[in-house]
Amino acid sequence: GRIAVAMMLSVFIPTVVLGVVFALGLRQQAQQEATSGSLTVVRVVGFGVDAVMQDARRTLEISAAEVADRGPGPDVKAQLRRLCARYPLFSEVYLLNPEGRAVLAALSDQPATDLAGFSPELADNYGGYVSDVYRAGPRGTPHVFMIVEVRGAGLDKQGFLAAVIDLARMYTDLADALSDGGELLIV
Repeated sequence: GRIAVAMMLSVFIPTVVLGVVFALGLRQQAQQEATSGSLTVVRVVGFGVDAVMQDARRTLEISAAEVADRGPGPDVKAQLRRLCARYPLFSEVYLLNPEGRAVLAALSDQPATDLAGFSPELADNYGGYVSDVYRAGPRGTPHVFMIVEVRGAGLDKQGFLAAVIDLARMYTDLADALSDGGELLIV
């Protein structure tokens, strides 16, 4: 009986130990695969957000070059209105004077009196920027301002274009990327 018990233990104990070691290895490998998959999602989403924002900036810079030296008027308003219609990421575009006050809005008859997140000093230092996120509109959706300088032929600063980007329009694409219920923080 003792020999039978010793033989069972000599087979059972190594099998259990090897099984536990193998299970722990599989668990670690599964965690590594999940982390790798999450990093891939982050990279893909990050690349997509960056591409959208860079495209928006280039579009706004082209419009700023077309607006330069024309000043606020009906033709500039019509151009900015077409920009909002063709580029749905922009929910509004403002023409600002060099001091940062709105003088013309693409879609509204009243230029904004408070452009939350806009700082002429930052725009002067960097030639433009994307503001902090703020909540606006009837639903309180998150927005950012994308700012570019408007410069004349002699590179004299004539003002700024400030495009309002409603981030809620990007949320659907981001939510689809995170269909597994994960969370994503965009900085």
